[in-house]
Amino acid sequence: MSNGEYAKLKQSLLIDPMRLTEELVELPQVAQEAAEQAAEAQRERDTCKDALDMAEADADWRARDRLSGAGRLTEAVIKAEVVVDDTVIAATTALRDAEYNLNLWKSLADGLRTKSYAIGKIADLIAAGYTTPNSIYAERRINVDRERKRLSER
Repeated sequence: MSNGEYAKLKQSLLIDPMRLTEELVELPQVAQEAAEQAAEAQRERDTCKDALDMAEADADWRARDRLSGAGRLTEAVIKAEVVVDDTVIAATTALRDAEYNLNLWKSLADGLRTKSYAIGKIADLIAAGYTTPNSIYAERRINVDRERKRLSER
């Protein structure tokens, strides 16, 4: 995952009520990008899981070979050797990173689905007269003024 790609797509979760048409037009493309990244992250996670399975099997084989003359060999002893093997540790770390990455992209895809729903609700509020473009613009001016004041106080 590119942090830049993720950050760019995450910014698209924001809704600008003054740009509802553009938001609706852009949303399918952004949602598709997030879904493709989630699919790629899933593939990467699956690859890491396979690599971990292979590393554990290799470490198990090496532990059995190394400890075979050490007397009574139990599964607990072998498992204790496997979990501290450097390749198993590295593969476990890679799998955790891939799972984190996958969860981020899935969360972003879910957020974009929520955005779609929220855009519909905002449009309903405008159509019902509850919110007007002028009130949205006035709220934006208030927020900009608040931000200017905050920045000038620094």
